[in-house]
Amino acid sequence: MNWKFTVILALSLFLFGSLAMAQSTHWLHVRIEKGGAEGEQVKVNVPIGLVETLLPMIEEKELTKGKIRMGEMPLTVPQMREIWQSLKAEGDFELASIQDGDVDLHVFKEGDHLYVRSAEDAEQVISVTVPAPVVDALLSGEGDELNLMAAARALAQSDEGELVSVKDGNETVRVWVDTTSTSQ
Repeated sequence: MNWKFTVILALSLFLFGSLAMAQSTHWLHVRIEKGGAEGEQVKVNVPIGLVETLLPMIEEKELTKGKIRMGEMPLTVPQMREIWQSLKAEGDFELASIQDGDVDLHVFKEGDHLYVRSAEDAEQVISVTVPAPVVDALLSGEGDELNLMAAARALAQSDEGELVSVKDGNETVRVWVDTTSTSQ
């Protein structure tokens, strides 16, 4: 990679990052650790405003202008919308409980969040938390589109907290949102 391209890329990222920071005070963090404290670590800290800025620029077959067009799937996006509206109307409940050997997984809705949780003593500990307004926003696309832009905006308006945590032996993956620019 030549130095001119590197300088232009760095300046572009700086400008996009500055614009994004002006738009949002929430940051999306991803942390991956493999092999404990001495092993590999990946830390990504992205202002959600940058996600909002970059999404419309991505033009791929199924992803355009911040929306994903779902192809042929067993469940259509309009069916997902209908199911989600029914689930929201039910209040708090456990949707599924899966117990098979080492697996003890629960899917439930509580308050304004959808959760997937494994038992704390499981070999692979899983925790997923999705704020309901983010699901609403994601499903706000037209036809068979999922609206990633709206979901990013809703995430920027949501409370701080952990979205995904998976621990399997000495490997950990965490995804969370907060108002700091550095990972914890």
